[in-house]
Order: sequence, then C-alpha cells, then structure tokens
Amino acid sequence: MRVVAPLTITDAVLISSSASETDYAAWNAGTSYTLGQRVIRTTTHKVYENLIAGTNANLPENDSTRWLDCGATNRWKMFDAKVGTSTVLPSPLTWTLAPGRVDSLCLLELVGTQVQVTVTAGAGGPVIYDKTFSLIKPSVVTDWYAYFFLNDPMTISQLILTDLPPNPTARVTVTVTGPSTVACGVCVTGSAKYLGATQYDASAGLNDFSVKTTDAFGATSVLKRDFSKRFDVKLEVPNDVIDQVTKLIYSLRSTLAMWIAPDYRRDTFTPLIAYGFYKEFNLTVPYYDMSICSLSIEGVT
Repeated sequence: MRVVAPLTITDAVLISSSASETDYAAWNAGTSYTLGQRVIRTTTHKVYENLIAGTNANLPENDSTRWLDCGATNRWKMFDAKVGTSTVLPSPLTWTLAPGRVDSLCLLELVGTQVQVTVTAGAGGPVIYDKTFSLIKPSVVTDWYAYFFLNDPMTISQLILTDLPPNPTARVTVTVTGPSTVACGVCVTGSAKYLGATQYDASAGLNDFSVKTTDAFGATSVLKRDFSKRFDVKLEVPNDVIDQVTKLIYSLRSTLAMWIAPDYRRDTFTPLIAYGFYKEFNLTVPYYDMSICSLSIEGVT
C-alpha cells in the first residue's frame, strides 16, 4: 500500500493552464455592486457573491458579511482539495506544473476519452516521460449474449500514476481530450510513500448520502445524492521500519491524501483507492520480524 500526501499547488507551481481565470470580472474597490453580483479575486483564485449592494473597499476575502465565498475559480477548482468541483473546459484541457521532485500524479473525476502525461527535465528540457492513457475500457465479456448485446465500454474517471521520474526540475504537462467538454475534479501530485504489503482480506464499500423518505400512505421516494468510498486493509510491515511507517501515518491524521491499497493492477482494484483520510489505525505485533497494521480509510469521493 502507498499513500501520496498532496503537494500544495501555488502560483509558482501552476505554470500554465488552458483554463483561463475569467469566470467573472475582477473585483474593483470603486465599483458599486448589485445584490447577487459575482466577482473573482485572482490573488485568492476564488469567486465571491455580493450580499450587500453598494460600494465598499474591503477586500472580499476579508469581509464575509458583505461577500459570500463561492469557491475556487474554474482554473483552480481541480486544486482546491474538494470533490464535486471540477475544472471544465471544451476539449482539450491542458495544464503544466513545476512540482519539483515528485513521482506520483493522481487525477480524479475525469471526463474525457484520453489523458496524456508528459514530463520534461526543466522548462523546454528533454522529455523524460511521455505516456497516453485511454479513459475508455472494454467491458469484460463472459458469454456470446454479452458480446452482442451488453458489450458497452466502461468510462474510467480516475488515473493513478506512481512511476513519474523524480526530477528536481520536472515540468509535468497533462492534457485531457474528448469529443466535447472535458473535466478534471481533483489533481494530486506528490511522492508516494510505501506503507506495507496489502493482505488479501481487504474489504471495500461506500457511504451513500441519498435520502429515502416514506409518506403517510406508504409511498417511498429516494433523493439521490453523492457517495464516498471506504475500505479496510491490513498491511504487513517489517518491524525494522515500523517506527518510520507509524510516524508517517500519525503525520497524516485529519489530512486528505491519496490512499492506494493495490500493489499492482490499479486499473482493476479501484475500490481500494480513495482520496480521503484514515478513521482508524491499529498496530499488532504477532511476529518477531513482522507487524500487522490495520487501516480504515474513508474517502471524500
């Protein structure tokens, strides 16, 4: 199992993006705004909605009584550490990062048909990594009926890479393409830390936030809402590194991170991959040279 603690994306890290930051007009201290009018602040990369009509020189991020924080601008939504907010653009969507020495890139809530990831050694340097991934996966066919009538391709919404070359001057360019509108909801980059070997008795499920109501006549209706992943794993950790592993896990308490339980075939065991935090951590020492770590992961997507 591996965990990727996200690198904070700043203006210095986000070199370029095809998503422009022009959602609304930029806030101006001398403008008289109407009730409900929205503006953006390129310093905070957020959208604000006016709650009190008129003119006021207070910065929107410092005046919550007058301005409602509506979240990140379209350009920065994939970096806001939130799910359900996506950077959306007519194809293609391209951005370049200067993250330094990292080896992992995790893209969630993808919409499109193809993703290309390119890494160069510095700006304009030689290409040291260039791979293209299809987001369309053929269905598993088990019989002739399924072959002729049920052979609908599956759409992949996440891409997990832990094989980027860790170059200190790396420039990582990602391009999402599709027939029309494409999107990326979460972009996480960082260095994957190995926690231990995942045992085969892992379990996975979901938390469904839909609401079921039944009226006085017994008629039931369902209000469909979002859901989040959850899974439980046990890891085999050599005792000579147990202090290092537990220290890392302690440091990630109440921290959003990418938890990657499969040691291989990550395109198949996607229920054991989640962007979230750990709820429980337990350690037992049943052997002289090996400990068992139990982790309960709760995703936010």
